[in-house]
Amino acid sequence: MGKIRWFITALAPVLWGTMPLTASEATGPGHPLFIASVRSLGAGLVILLLFRRLPPRAWLGRIVVLGTVNISLTFGLFFVSAAHLPGGMITIFMALAPFWAALLSWPLLGQPVRAGRLLLIAFCVLGVALLVRASPAALNPIGVLAGLGASSAMGCGIVLFKKWNRPDTLLVFTGWQLLAGGVLLAAATLQFEPLPAQLGLRNGFALGYLVLAATIVAYGLWFRGIEELGVQRTSMLLLLVPMVGLAVDIVWLGKHLTAWQGVGAAIVLGGLILDALAGQRAQRLGGQRVQADSSPQSAALSPSSGHQWERVE
Repeated sequence: MGKIRWFITALAPVLWGTMPLTASEATGPGHPLFIASVRSLGAGLVILLLFRRLPPRAWLGRIVVLGTVNISLTFGLFFVSAAHLPGGMITIFMALAPFWAALLSWPLLGQPVRAGRLLLIAFCVLGVALLVRASPAALNPIGVLAGLGASSAMGCGIVLFKKWNRPDTLLVFTGWQLLAGGVLLAAATLQFEPLPAQLGLRNGFALGYLVLAATIVAYGLWFRGIEELGVQRTSMLLLLVPMVGLAVDIVWLGKHLTAWQGVGAAIVLGGLILDALAGQRAQRLGGQRVQADSSPQSAALSPSSGHQWERVE
């Protein structure tokens, strides 16, 4: 079941890897906030109209926080960064999201940060840099700051989602976050960015794909993965985004894979495989521990008073 869930969750970053090309077809240049607001607000409204359920009052504050972090900041800063950085360089900064998630898991979830995981993340970020052929001379300060902000917001949102859980079904809860974040993005768009002069059928198909596939489907799979795989294993799957982006460039745009890009791809794939194997090993050890705790010997050693031992996850 763990392997199946891993592959299902991996579909989310696979869909996100197609976003740079799709976003370029959605509007002309100069409309990153418009794309982000249509993507989030459109997806949130579709889910709200399908299920027609409003959030409980006690959860309004948390939904606004999650919508701001997971949607407004992540979407908005991602597209702003992508508009100011050449090629797929935004993916270098988004590859740092597992680092932020691991760092925040310690104070917010009580999960210690392991040096081995941080080294693995650094190794994979190096692979992503080779993958997108990063050049320091091409870095734009606005793009860099927006990219760092987007990756840290995504890492924080992953941890907060795991910490707070949810009061309703996964898709409904996702819709509330998208709607809250979309309202904030729409306000920012009207304040800071001109609307596109005109949109054709091609633009409509691209925006529809971003709303339905890259948002509703992808975020539903993503949040389910956070619940079942955990924060740190799920966040590592974001490394698939630049891999898919490169594959799209090769297949769709006819670009060629260089030797260094091949090395970068091998590094990223190796890091994902190592992380998946470590996760399977942890699951096996956890299962053995549960069996040992439930064995007759351990039951005989448990206290006979009204108190029971509990295993801390």
